[in-house]
Amino acid sequence: MRWNAAGTYFAFPAIVLSQDQRDSIFLHTQLGKKMNSMWEHCTTAVFGVGSIDNGYLSQQLVTPEEIAQLKQLGIVGDILGHCFNDKGEFAATELSKRLVSIPLDMLKKVPERVAVAGGVEKTRALKALLSVGMVTTMVIDSNTARNVLGDEVGVGAR
Repeated sequence: MRWNAAGTYFAFPAIVLSQDQRDSIFLHTQLGKKMNSMWEHCTTAVFGVGSIDNGYLSQQLVTPEEIAQLKQLGIVGDILGHCFNDKGEFAATELSKRLVSIPLDMLKKVPERVAVAGGVEKTRALKALLSVGMVTTMVIDSNTARNVLGDEVGVGAR
């Protein structure tokens, strides 16, 4: 796959301390305004998929207490910090109010959404995203593909 795209460095933390701080970034900084504009016109999004225990929501970005709360809500994974359960339903959490990330409603409007993931521990998260059509293209390793598709489906046969 090849894109004629230019990268933009977004020099802000992925998660900030408050919703006010996040809103200030997008409303009052030139880069925040630029990112919003770019997201509105985005035709392809490439993102990683994290599982609740292995991914974007690492303990470097969120506290163990926040991870425990997300687990209590039934969260199995995230994309760009947006958390979802095993049915692919995204949850509005305190964490989501502090994300410096493309808003979920904008992401859903992007025509091509490419998920990149590796590791069988992400199987539940990947299945959930596929079940709701959140991903249009998936790039995963063969072991994970076998788990997502089931052993009866030959990987590489498609």
